[in-house]
Amino acid sequence: MYEDQDIDNIELAMQLISVSDHQYEKGQSDANKEVAISSRQPMLVCDVCTNTIIESLHHPTYFPDGAPVCCDIIWKQTICPKHLEDRTPICCGCMRLKTSDVTYINLGEGREICLDCYSTAIVDIRQCEPLMIHKCHEFFRTLNLDLPDDVRVFLVDKKEMDRLNCEQEPTPFGLPFKADMGTITGVTSCSRKGDSVVVERQFHGDYRTGIAILFGLPKIMTQAILAHEMMHVWFRSKGIIFGELEKKLEEGMCQVIGWKWLDWLDSEITSSSSATTSHEQAQFLRKLVQTYKFVVEKHDSDEYGQGFREVQRAVARFGLETTINHMITTYKKKASRRMPVTL
Repeated sequence: MYEDQDIDNIELAMQLISVSDHQYEKGQSDANKEVAISSRQPMLVCDVCTNTIIESLHHPTYFPDGAPVCCDIIWKQTICPKHLEDRTPICCGCMRLKTSDVTYINLGEGREICLDCYSTAIVDIRQCEPLMIHKCHEFFRTLNLDLPDDVRVFLVDKKEMDRLNCEQEPTPFGLPFKADMGTITGVTSCSRKGDSVVVERQFHGDYRTGIAILFGLPKIMTQAILAHEMMHVWFRSKGIIFGELEKKLEEGMCQVIGWKWLDWLDSEITSSSSATTSHEQAQFLRKLVQTYKFVVEKHDSDEYGQGFREVQRAVARFGLETTINHMITTYKKKASRRMPVTL
C-alpha cells in the first residue's frame, strides 16, 4: 500500500519526467531545424586552399598600400581572409589570388603575374614607344590638354623605381622625373623562362623629362599609369612646382585622368571587340578595366582615394576644364603671395 506522501512523490516524479521529455523533444526539434537550415545553405569552399570557409571576407578590406581587395567583387573568387596575409601569391595585374590550378610567373622582387595578365603584359620598351605615347597624346587632346613632346617613357624594375622614389614606401607603379636623376637603368625586354623571366637592361642618360613604369604589367594598367603620370608632367609644363600644389589635389586630379582613360578605353574595347579580339579576351579586358576603376574609386589613402573622390565631385559639378583652371589660378595666387617684395 502506498502512503499519501508516496503518492505525492510519484506524481511529482511523473510531472518531472513529462517536462523532461517535452524539453528533450523540443531540443531535438530545434537541432533538426538547424540541420535542415544548414543543409539548405550551400557551403562555401575556398578557391585557394579548397577548405570550407569558416569566416567570410568582409568589406571594405584593403591591402597595405590602401588599394581595396576586389578579387571576390570583380572576379568572383571565394577565399579565406587569412590568405591575404599568409603570403599566398597575388597577381600584380588583376589582383586575383593564386589557385592550385593556375600558373603564376615570377617577375622577381616579390612580384608575380597570372598567365592571363602576362599575355597582355608590356615586356618590351618598343611596346611603349611610340605607339602608346601617341595614343596618350590623342587621349589628352580629347580633354583639350596639350602634352609636351619631349617626354620619354622607361620600363624599370622595382629596384630602379625605389631609387627614383628616394626609397620611400610603398613602391609606386609609375613616377615622373627630371634629368637630374642621372642615368636610368631601364628594362628593354624580358622573356619567359619556365615560371620566371629573363630581364634585359640598358642604361639611359639622354632625356629631359622621363616617366618610369614598372615592367611586366598588363597593357591596360600600364596605359592608365601613363595617363596618370602624364598629368603630373602637364602640371610641371604649366609651371606648377612639384610639392607646392596640395598633394591631395594634384594626385586626385591625376587619378581622375587615369579613371577617364579607363572609361575611354572601356568604350574602345566594346566597339572593337568583335573585330580584333575574341569574346573571352574582350570579357577579360573589360574585367581588368573594372578592376582598376574599382581600385581608383575605393582607394583608402587620403591623397589617392579621398583626393580622387573630391576632385571627381568637382569635375562632375563644374567640368574638367573649369576645375583644372581653378586649381592653377589658386596655385598662382598662393605663389604670388610667397614672392618677396622688392622696392
